[in-house]
Amino acid sequence: MRIEENKCRRDMYQAHKYISKNLRLLRYIKGLSQEQAADMLHMSRSCYCTLENGLKMPDIITLYDISTFYDISLDYLLSFDITEHMLSLLKRNKEAIEAHHFMENYLKLSHGARNQIRIKLESLADRDRSFNKFPWDYTNNEGV
Repeated sequence: MRIEENKCRRDMYQAHKYISKNLRLLRYIKGLSQEQAADMLHMSRSCYCTLENGLKMPDIITLYDISTFYDISLDYLLSFDITEHMLSLLKRNKEAIEAHHFMENYLKLSHGARNQIRIKLESLADRDRSFNKFPWDYTNNEGV
């Protein structure tokens, strides 16, 4: 009986760690601040913060709401470190090692810094598209 109790506690501790890490990554992927994620999940920012920092274990209804909001299965949320899973997928592709390093550093940035990077990348993409415009139109073949 004692061995089963210890295993159950160990599993709960591991799930607790996974939930907090996964919440942070999923929020980063969606590009949300803690306050935005908390609002969308109908909870206070401080409550969301305690879940994300691993200070509190969410109840089953909250877990269901989180899994629905982030479109992820409960077992994946509770039993995998999604960060490690994603990074291992990136590491497998030798050409994506730079992307792996970028992602690791990107996830360490504040919400404001990530927004600045997104804005800069969007402006660079717009600039690149403007360089690829031609003054003539090849699709109109009426004169040929």
